[in-house]
Amino acid sequence: LELNRQNFKGAVESITEAIKKQPNNVRFMQNLVEAQVGAKDISAAKKTLERAASIDPSSGRNFLLAGEIAIGERQWADARAAFEKVTIKEHGARLLTDAQMGISRSYREAGDGKKAAKHMESFLRNAPSSIGSRKDLQAPLWCEMGRGHELAKNRDAAEEAYRTGIEQFRYYPDCNYFLCRITKGGDVKEWCKAYVALDPNGKYAE
Repeated sequence: LELNRQNFKGAVESITEAIKKQPNNVRFMQNLVEAQVGAKDISAAKKTLERAASIDPSSGRNFLLAGEIAIGERQWADARAAFEKVTIKEHGARLLTDAQMGISRSYREAGDGKKAAKHMESFLRNAPSSIGSRKDLQAPLWCEMGRGHELAKNRDAAEEAYRTGIEQFRYYPDCNYFLCRITKGGDVKEWCKAYVALDPNGKYAE
């Protein structure tokens, strides 16, 4: 819950206590890495991830976290290299979706919205059927593409991507928030309310 609320300091404390009781629990370690990255304690995150990787070296989530750490260090190419280690065959559709969004995010964080949007367009066009057939995975991908377009100041394309994401899977909250943020006119409150209803404790709820 602390992670969802962006209370990273509290998350670090509670997860650290949990690890004391289950010192070899890789999932707890991975959650701790996420909290440490959020708290901008990259050095600690690296050490925790090394420990998690020593127990489960092939974990796709470890690759995702390595990418997040690299983004925290502004090492964009290293981030993409880490995300690219996630494959549909070894790690499944959801982790591959997260990895592709991570690659796009590395471009966005570097300030290149056009490359971010182009990457997502290419992936959506060529996505494996196990992703293309799942509306719950399609929505975040469209939403991420919209963020790239928005950064590139292509507002119409961004709005279209957000709306497509919501049409794909209306229960994915973030698309509602991003559409709310750029919508002009009377229906702006509709999207804001939808976000809060779907994720009342979410990072954008406030």
